Amino acid sequence: MVLPYEADIDPAGEIRSVAIGNRVQILDGQVTSREVEQRLRTEQFDWIHFGQHGNYNVLKFADGLMSQERLSRALGNQTDLRGVLLNACNSAGTAARIHNCCGIPVFAHEAPVGNAAAVTFAKEMYAALRDGRQPLDAFDDAEAVMTRTHPDAVPPVPINGTTASIRTLRAEVQGNMTQIRELREIVTELRGDFRRGVDETKRFMLVYIASAVLLMAVISAAFRFV
Repeated sequence: MVLPYEADIDPAGEIRSVAIGNRVQILDGQVTSREVEQRLRTEQFDWIHFGQHGNYNVLKFADGLMSQERLSRALGNQTDLRGVLLNACNSAGTAARIHNCCGIPVFAHEAPVGNAAAVTFAKEMYAALRDGRQPLDAFDDAEAVMTRTHPDAVPPVPINGTTASIRTLRAEVQGNMTQIRELREIVTELRGDFRRGVDETKRFMLVYIASAVLLMAVISAAFRFV
């Protein structure tokens, strides 16, 4: 586990979620990117968890930002790695780079994520892995719990070749369905406006005809008095 100190991140929940039933090595406190590189060069791991701030193509460490290229090169030394969890905001781009480099499933967040939601996701995913679930199945279980308990949080994403493509396609279909529903609502509203417009036109015509009849009656009466 790599958990650089951040004042607004509480790593205790993540540590507990990973430590149960596993042999865990923890890098926490003032963790530097060079320290991470050194450990990845000299030791082998089957799963690596990063819990820190991220911003698209970088992760934040005590000595500054670590690019996705640099992190991917360091992870390239791992031969037994089964998966990586980037429990960091906006880390999907970094996850894709790691997957392309190492050919392993990587799980990440493609949007900002709060500490509580991130801890829930990690807790549920590692619980599913301990129960013998495969990484992608464990991800689905954890995502479902996180979505239910933190409905405002943007769900994380798995980066795993065809699986990533399927999820992207599913997201596009869902987006298209949302657009169709919005268009349907617009059509319904326009139909209502049209009907209201027809009703207004009818009322206007009735008023106009009544006014014309009244005017003709007044003119006729006026001629009779002349």
